[in-house]
Amino acid sequence: MGAWRGFALPKGTSPEIQDFLYVKAMDKIVKSKEFVDFMKGGPFGILYKPGQEFAKFLEEQDATFGVLMKEAGIAK
Repeated sequence: MGAWRGFALPKGTSPEIQDFLYVKAMDKIVKSKEFVDFMKGGPFGILYKPGQEFAKFLEEQDATFGVLMKEAGIAK
């Protein structure tokens, strides 16, 4: 089981701002030595998915874990 973290932008955010945050800023952070060292120093993994890829990933995870939680009797 894992925990996912991400950030979202308001609907209608300009493509230029999305590109800057998702592609330039987050990509730089995720690849930085400091971030990689921090993540490897704990029980964390790195699975970075920008923008719509992350949204699709969350939808897939929700569908998968929703079924498992229902089968386990911990969700309706």
